[in-house]
Amino acid sequence: MSNQYPHGYPPQQPFSGQGPMQPQPGQYQGGMYPQQPFPGQAPMQPQPGQYQGGMYPQQPFPGQGTAAPHGGTNMGRPVMNTNYATALNVLKILTISGVIAYFVLSNFYDVGDIKLKWQSIASAVGTISMLICAVIIVVTAHRMNRAKRAGDRTNMRKPIVSLAVLSIPVLVVGTMSIIGSVQSVADTIEGTQTVTVKSCSYSELRTRSRRRGTSTSYRFDLTLTDGSKHTTRLGSAYDAAGVYSTLYEACADKKGASPLTLEVYRHSWIIVNARIE
Repeated sequence: MSNQYPHGYPPQQPFSGQGPMQPQPGQYQGGMYPQQPFPGQAPMQPQPGQYQGGMYPQQPFPGQGTAAPHGGTNMGRPVMNTNYATALNVLKILTISGVIAYFVLSNFYDVGDIKLKWQSIASAVGTISMLICAVIIVVTAHRMNRAKRAGDRTNMRKPIVSLAVLSIPVLVVGTMSIIGSVQSVADTIEGTQTVTVKSCSYSELRTRSRRRGTSTSYRFDLTLTDGSKHTTRLGSAYDAAGVYSTLYEACADKKGASPLTLEVYRHSWIIVNARIE
């Protein structure tokens, strides 16, 4: 006599007045045990969305976030994303470029009104570089604080070295820029002044570099009639105003008994004109 129930027992019927029972999530309908493949039949693959290896997938408790994968931890995880790092690197490049530009612009000319103009521009660039460096310090301090809270020791120690290397030249250039800015403003307001040189001396300074080879600069040490001393360095023996030739004649050749008169920007000590009276 054949069994009319394929699994050997009748399906459970609900009690009188009770609704039909629905299978629990992950439970195989029609029995407690999954159906095994027949001999020669390929193993059955789980249905989409069905969890393999257990009847019930583990669900988080109410209010609990999704569980992290095995081995996941916040310890040692970098706390700085790509955009954050890119912005910080751009600020560093701008700061370094500003330091280089300061020395290039401040040495464009040696004498004349145009010297004062380019010195003012160089001082402005140096001051901006110092302000950008201050922003980098604040941002780096915030980054180190985040790294400390996240236990990221790599990102907590690494910025200290780069910040020290960057801050030292910027601090020097920033100080020179602030002083130069004050002097340029004062000279622009007051204009040039005429001074008389009591005595002066002349010397040549030769330097060697791989790119330019041997270069010569000219130094004039000047003592004014009021007792103040000043030094003027010229990077070239040729200038449109003829300042070098006049200074050389008065300080090196020692020609003429008449004193040397200079028209200068007193605060920045930029010579505009020189003549022997």
